[in-house]
Amino acid sequence: MNLKGKIGVIGVYYLNRASLIRHLVKILSSSQNWDVEQRWAALGEGEIAPELKAYTLKKGSFWKFSAANQLIQKENSFDYIFLCDDDVELPEGFLDHYMEWVLKYGFDLSQPARSHQSFIDHPFTEKIDGIKARLTRYVEIGPVVCISKRALELLFPFPEFPPSGWGLDYHWPLILQKAGLKLGIIDHVSCIHNFRIPVKYYEQSNPWKEMEYFLSVNPHLKKEEAFQILEVYV
Repeated sequence: MNLKGKIGVIGVYYLNRASLIRHLVKILSSSQNWDVEQRWAALGEGEIAPELKAYTLKKGSFWKFSAANQLIQKENSFDYIFLCDDDVELPEGFLDHYMEWVLKYGFDLSQPARSHQSFIDHPFTEKIDGIKARLTRYVEIGPVVCISKRALELLFPFPEFPPSGWGLDYHWPLILQKAGLKLGIIDHVSCIHNFRIPVKYYEQSNPWKEMEYFLSVNPHLKKEEAFQILEVYV
């Protein structure tokens, strides 16, 4: 079998709260076109399920981007990485179908659009029916984001403040666009994000205030600048 390259899936899942981790491990292990390595960190107390031990490299208390820095730094020969939360539902054959459009349109930072039945934080990221993808100035940092190797070289290591990562999606576009790299949303392959109420588990953080501070000291796009479609692919 001729594989197209290597993908790293980097994610965090809760040990003692309901999640979709088993669904995700299964879906993300089923690629026919890519060599996929999954590296998950288990958050909280409790035992790691036997079927997840091979994919779980870290356990404890941490934030997603802090854990991602450690999981990626271990060894990185990936052509693309996917940062993934544990509360998103992906369609069968997700990676192969999704990457088909990433490669076709040359996206270095991208996300699947959110389905109509998802919680929608930003209407801009909701699926647009009738199109394949769109070239944008904005890609949301979760629940799933895909980063190319050359984009990762510019963005890694990820800032560990703000711990939630909120605000990075207004800062990263300036870095990538300066380097001539493309951002986009794949509408043809969407994800369902309605398993857990957004922001439910940010008890020890004030993500809005942290984002406000982060943006005050870093160059960034304003919302009206970020939420722009530069080109539509049908």
